[in-house]
Amino acid sequence: MGDLAAALDDLNRSIEIEAAEPNTYSIRGGILLEMGELEAAVADFDRALDLNEAHVGALAGRGLALAALGDVEGARRDLRAALSLIVDPGLHQTIESVLADLET
Repeated sequence: MGDLAAALDDLNRSIEIEAAEPNTYSIRGGILLEMGELEAAVADFDRALDLNEAHVGALAGRGLALAALGDVEGARRDLRAALSLIVDPGLHQTIESVLADLET
């Protein structure tokens, strides 16, 4: 957890310097998701998407966070949106797998 906390500190400093960078919010959202801070993760993914509505990482991350929060419809919406933008076959398959799990 120490490495995640250190990474979070670094990302917080990056946001202080450049608050308009969607990648930073998306990465921080991913760390918060990993730490189990689901609402904070969703907020960061939302901010990334405010800055870039087609940010695949933020869409996928928010979808995973929403699924963990029990918002299956929101998760499906975001994961399908991410899926439509993904060109990497491995990531495409991973998202399809998560969507299939949400269907059951």
